[in-house]
Amino acid sequence: MPNGQTHALINLSVLTVVASSYLSTPTIQGTLGLNALWACGGFLCGTLLVTPDLDLNSPTLARKAWGPLGFIWIPYARLSRHRGMSHSYILGPLIRAAYITPLLYGALMLSNLSFTTLNVAYALAGYYLSQWLHSAADRIPLHHDLACLTAQHK
Repeated sequence: MPNGQTHALINLSVLTVVASSYLSTPTIQGTLGLNALWACGGFLCGTLLVTPDLDLNSPTLARKAWGPLGFIWIPYARLSRHRGMSHSYILGPLIRAAYITPLLYGALMLSNLSFTTLNVAYALAGYYLSQWLHSAADRIPLHHDLACLTAQHK
């Protein structure tokens, strides 16, 4: 299973390839380009700030990224079992999104950033994709994990 840094590297690598390919297409402009940026923003938030590993009681990469606000995830970590529902493909991201919505909504209102329901839908799509990539990566055994398993059977 990847650690937090490896998860971030995997997600950011995928985002770089997909976003650069999409945004470099000459026909992508105006609203489509703006929606892609909202999706990228959601993906980045899901990769760096609101990850499935916030259910750990230890200081994770994501919790550290919250700085002094990292304490808001302590109740979430205490109520969640690591790799339990928090790592499910539908409920995990939905629970974290609902948990953080009041703070996120307040930040958006204070920022005077204009957004539409469609922008939010694209941001949620990017967020969900980042969560799914994280959970999928957790299901791939890493080489060093296999080496440890092999050494135990000798």
